[in-house]
Amino acid sequence: MLRHFPAPWGNEIRVGYLEAFMALFFCVIMLLCMIGGAKERENQIEETKQNLYYVMVNLLLSSLLALVYTNDLFTAYVFVEINTISACGLISSKRRSYKAAAAASRGTAAPSIARETAFSASSGGNCRCERLRPIPASSPRP
Repeated sequence: MLRHFPAPWGNEIRVGYLEAFMALFFCVIMLLCMIGGAKERENQIEETKQNLYYVMVNLLLSSLLALVYTNDLFTAYVFVEINTISACGLISSKRRSYKAAAAASRGTAAPSIARETAFSASSGGNCRCERLRPIPASSPRP
C-alpha cells in the first residue's frame, strides 16, 4: 500500500493462486502464439524491425502481467496505456502497414484522450504536484 490510501486508490500488488494461474495462462498463450506464428512473422516483419517487434511483444506481455497482479485503479490505468502503445507498435512493425499504422493510431488516440479525461475528472484534478511557473520570455533557452 502506498501512503495511507487503501486499494483501489493507493498502489497495491496482490499475489495469490488466481493471479498466478492467470499469469501462467497469459505466458502460455503468448508462447503458443510466438511458436505458431514463426513463419508468418518472418514474412510479415521486416528484418530491420524484428528486434523492435520482440521488444513490443515483451512490453505487451509484461504490462499484461502487471495488470494481473495490480489491485488498484491508477496502476491498472497506466498499464492499459502501455498495452495500447505496445499494440500500436506491433501493428506498425508489419511490412507495408501504412494504412494499418494510421488506423491503429486513429483508433487509439480518441479512447486514450477519453480515458485520461475520465481519470483526471475522477481524481478531482488533484495530482499533488507543485504549481508550474511560467518561464519568462527574456530567459535564455538551454
